[in-house]
Amino acid sequence: MNQYRHLSAFPENKAVLQALKDRGVVTGILSNGDPEMLGIAVRSAGLDGLLDHVISVHGIRKYKTAPEAYALGEQATGLAARQIAFVSSNSCGYQTLWVNRYQLPFEELGTQPTRSGSSLRDVLGFFPANQGVA
Repeated sequence: MNQYRHLSAFPENKAVLQALKDRGVVTGILSNGDPEMLGIAVRSAGLDGLLDHVISVHGIRKYKTAPEAYALGEQATGLAARQIAFVSSNSCGYQTLWVNRYQLPFEELGTQPTRSGSSLRDVLGFFPANQGVA
């Protein structure tokens, strides 16, 4: 668990999160981690101030891929699932981006991501700069 105190973000993550914030997009993390661990990880990755929501499933005691876990994103943001872009290959009603950095074959999860890309930069395609909030 101490490794979470020393996590670094992928090189493009700060710039992408800032670009999303500049476009008026609400940003956040939805994680199976507990709130304290997530806070430490966000700080160690240098992402303080770039996330509107850091959401943990800890309070509901259910993990992703339980629908109740994904519902936390809707509850925190006030947005419907279809209005949320989720960087994951799991969807539960969200639009999804699978960041496939290493060009791995897709795992058969019974669902397909909305899009796939090679870095977090590809999430910007969900929110064109000239359109504001999607």
